[in-house]
Amino acid sequence: MGWLSVLIPVVAAALLFRAGHIILGTLAVVAMVGAFWSWGVMHNFATESAKRRSDYSGGFYDLTADDINVVPDWIARVNMAFTVLGAILLVLSFVLGKSIPWWGKWFLFLIVYLLLFIFWSHVPAQRLDRYMPWMNPIGRPLMDTLILTGAPAVLAKLWLLPCEWLFIPMALMINLYATLAGRFIWKFKIIAAAVCLATSLSIWLIFYMT
Repeated sequence: MGWLSVLIPVVAAALLFRAGHIILGTLAVVAMVGAFWSWGVMHNFATESAKRRSDYSGGFYDLTADDINVVPDWIARVNMAFTVLGAILLVLSFVLGKSIPWWGKWFLFLIVYLLLFIFWSHVPAQRLDRYMPWMNPIGRPLMDTLILTGAPAVLAKLWLLPCEWLFIPMALMINLYATLAGRFIWKFKIIAAAVCLATSLSIWLIFYMT
């Protein structure tokens, strides 16, 4: 995830140190260093592959999909682990930290939501189909909506996010786009969209009831 995996623990460390949580702040610094190191290793693997191309310009981002695919899975998992650790610490920094303005709460919330979306969108649909064939055509859009809308909705409630209900229509549009565009669902799109819509509306109703 590039610079985002480094930025998240940086923000977490700043907020945790500001709130006086030295140990957690130090752990966030470790996550930052680990994310930066693992991202650098991944970039080096991709760059070595890019150098074999005749059209390689030497640019930092002059990488193709084939170049990125040579990155070993183990270092990608290490980077993901440090990123997840940074995201967890960012959540803790929000919960344990001093008062944050409403725009700061929304900024942190959207970062966590973006991480969740990136993580879940990288779960291969073929793997879900292979190991859980019963997931289509209703189970997968239901799971997608619960993860991409339900989980952040609970987080918004726990964080006392200002105007948290604004998140629901935003997440609904993202879920519907992902479903209809084939991001997660590759068949039964109408059924998947209906399940996504019904689940999102149910979560929306729960927002008003709690």
